[in-house]
Amino acid sequence: MNKTELFIRLIKENPELPILPMVDSEIVAGDDFSWWMASFGESFVGYYYNNDEHCIVREYEDDCDIFDECFDIEEFDENITDEEISKIVDRLEWTKAILIRIDLP
Repeated sequence: MNKTELFIRLIKENPELPILPMVDSEIVAGDDFSWWMASFGESFVGYYYNNDEHCIVREYEDDCDIFDECFDIEEFDENITDEEISKIVDRLEWTKAILIRIDLP
């Protein structure tokens, strides 16, 4: 099954989920042109969190990196454990969606 077929299958199997295109930064590295060529990359059902500064994809980041992006470590006990960090990250408002990478052609 090719990437497009997989994406269509995920839509058919999960019609209630939003679709989140994730555009590779190399595609829109400048504002020289109005249109940019890209291709469908990997697609999957996953989770994302948007904190108005970053859109974080759960499947691409580990809990400690997510924690660093979303929280100021100084607000927590300096001896916070990885287990405690994971519990905090789990409580973020994750949105389930069909995620599709938009990659270089």
